[in-house]
Amino acid sequence: MKAHNFDADEAPSLRCLVLLRMHLLKARSGEDGVEFEAAQLAKEQREAYKAKQAALVGLGVASVALLCVATHAANVEGNLADEGLELLLEMLNDGNQAVQVRVKSQGKGAHSSFKIKKISQTRGSPGPV
Repeated sequence: MKAHNFDADEAPSLRCLVLLRMHLLKARSGEDGVEFEAAQLAKEQREAYKAKQAALVGLGVASVALLCVATHAANVEGNLADEGLELLLEMLNDGNQAVQVRVKSQGKGAHSSFKIKKISQTRGSPGPV
């Protein structure tokens, strides 16, 4: 996805981000498709959910999602920044430590204040956290 970050047609990259978020949502949903909060999941299901979050971090998904948030307009519904943020929020859901460490370490780069500012603006906050 990094190679396609600035493609004129965002549709394939958007599908990837949405698919990955749906993968996580499925892990915390019942067979009927009803989503549960992570705290409501059975122990085994919650562990499987966290394992899927951590696996995505291991594949570099958190870095790609942060790149999308940092390099696209934060005020456009449904663009790469919006979907990247939605994916990051799902990956951070339930306080997954592996995701938190990756996001924090990624934020220490040369453009960390820019990335944090983009994330906070997308969430409605006025500036850096």
